[in-house]
Amino acid sequence: MLTTEEPELLLATQGLGFSETEARVYLATLQLGLSSIWDIALKSGVKRPTCYVVLDELVSQGFASKTHDPKRTLYAVESPRHLLRVAEKRSRAFHEVLPQLEQVVNSAATKPNIRLYEGKPGMKQAYALTLEQPRGTELLFIGTAPSIRSPYKLPDRYIAERVAARLPARALIPASTLASEIASRDSQELRQTRVLPADKLHTEVEVIIFGQSIAYLAHSDERPFATVIENAAIAEEERQRFDLLWELASPAV
Repeated sequence: MLTTEEPELLLATQGLGFSETEARVYLATLQLGLSSIWDIALKSGVKRPTCYVVLDELVSQGFASKTHDPKRTLYAVESPRHLLRVAEKRSRAFHEVLPQLEQVVNSAATKPNIRLYEGKPGMKQAYALTLEQPRGTELLFIGTAPSIRSPYKLPDRYIAERVAARLPARALIPASTLASEIASRDSQELRQTRVLPADKLHTEVEVIIFGQSIAYLAHSDERPFATVIENAAIAEEERQRFDLLWELASPAV
């Protein structure tokens, strides 16, 4: 078996991109020098059929070589310095394309992730997403008074869970008697409510801005659905629009 330095040697060799099995076979062959599969398997603790596969792969990668005597195939591996030179060459090649790879990442990050939730169960899922934000995240609502008071028929549970999660909210709704009633509970429901003239804000689609996402909830008795867009830039644009409306809105009285 390998020497007492095995754990450190295994980790160091795996750090060059080898699997644990490949590292065991490489180190055993390195210690033995030109050897047969039988001896390498015995030294490494890896079964002979696996040793064949591993060594042939190392040969194909240029990390090992094989030769034959009249009775058997013998294997040898390249020196550790050779492995280091290969690793350094690969590292340089990777660094050369790193700016291009980062552009790919940045491009992917700007693409919105869009999800559709259908029916009553889907609507509940969309509302649940808003509660998964870090503590202190502000939720922004634009909608009708009934949707704010009763988020898809889950008023007690949803509002209680939002308050328990310490997720403050701001809500923009049309002015009405119900809006004043909702605003009267703002302090206990961790919310600020402002109103816009009912003839200026008339919507059947509720909008919730949370974290880097926006949810559009189309309330309908027959086919309700929600569309959730996850994109930091779009969420920020919607948040700025909300803030503009917020400045134009009035306190609910």
